Amino acid sequence: MNSMGATVFFAGSDRSWLAEIEPHLNSDPRIVEIPSHTKDFRGLYDPSEPSCVIVDLGKEGTVFHRELAREALPVPVILVCPADDAWACCWAMNRGMAACVKKPFEIPLLAELVDEAIESDRRRCLLDRRRRGVQRRLDSLTAREREVMRKLLHGASPKRIAADLGIGAQTVAKHRSRGLEKLRVDNEFELIHLLLEHEIDPRKVWDSEPFR
Repeated sequence: MNSMGATVFFAGSDRSWLAEIEPHLNSDPRIVEIPSHTKDFRGLYDPSEPSCVIVDLGKEGTVFHRELAREALPVPVILVCPADDAWACCWAMNRGMAACVKKPFEIPLLAELVDEAIESDRRRCLLDRRRRGVQRRLDSLTAREREVMRKLLHGASPKRIAADLGIGAQTVAKHRSRGLEKLRVDNEFELIHLLLEHEIDPRKVWDSEPFR
C-alpha cells in the first residue's frame, strides 16, 4: 500500500453497488474484494495503513463477519444488513462496529459512513506511529535509568530513590538527567504530558510489556 493510502475491503456476495459508491467517496480509497475467511483477509490487511471493512450480510458475508468478530483487529467495520434483520444491527453496535446500514440504502449515505470510518482509522494510524516513536525513546534508556525514571513518575524523591537503590544522590541525578535527555523532555511534568498525549499510562510505562 502507498503511505497512508486508504483501502476499503468488501466481503459479501452482493457486489452490485460497489462501482456506484466510488464516485461518492472523498477519501479516494482503493476497493478490494476479499474472500470469506479472515485468514485470507489478514494477508491483505495492514494495520499501519487506514482502512475499513464493509460486510454484506449475505451467505458469504455472514461467515466472514462471524470470524472477524472473534479477531482483535482495530479495523472499522460497516455492516450492510437485510431490512428485516434488526438483530444484526443491534449486535453490531454492541460489538463496537463502526456502523450498520439496512437495505435498501442510499449510496451517498454509505459513502459518508465509509469516509468517516477511514478518517477515524487514519487518526488511529497516526497515533500508533507516534506512540511507536515514543516507545523507541523509552526503550533507549538503560535498566538503571528506567528504574530511576519509574520511581520519579511514582512520586519518589531523589533522596528516597538513592536510599532504595543503594546509590548516591549525585548518581540518581545523573541517571535522571540522561533519561530526560534520551526522552527529549526537560522534566517529569513534560514526560507525563508526552505519555498521556500518546495514551501511555505513566504509572505503568515500565511496569508492563511496551507498546509495539
